[in-house]
Formats: sequence, C-alpha cells, structure tokens
Amino acid sequence: MAKRPKFNTQEAAAYLGVKPNTLEIWRCKHRGPKYAKLGTRVLYDPDDLDDLRRAFHQHPRYRN
Repeated sequence: MAKRPKFNTQEAAAYLGVKPNTLEIWRCKHRGPKYAKLGTRVLYDPDDLDDLRRAFHQHPRYRN
C-alpha cells in the first residue's frame, strides 16, 4: 500500500472540515489527531485523520 503524503495544518483542517485554529487548540490541549513536528512544520498523516473522522462519526461528543 502506497503511503499518502502528509498534510500541513491548513490541509488537515480542510480535510476534517474544521478551522486551522481548531487543530492548533487541540494540539495545545493534547487532543485531536496525532501529528509530527519537524522544526516549525506540523504534519498530519491522512490515516490518522481518517481515524479521527470515524471517531467523530461514532461519538459526536468526542469534539467537546
């Protein structure tokens, strides 16, 4: 299976349907999808974003 390219914060937010600031807040609160930080860059694996979308679908209160 080929690896999909990683998303930056703006791309990940668009993929999840949230604002980039939401992802930034989640990172500060240790919530939301897994991410990798390389220097000043924050990258998200699309598979982790898919897992989070499934969690939202199964547990809508997960976001709160």
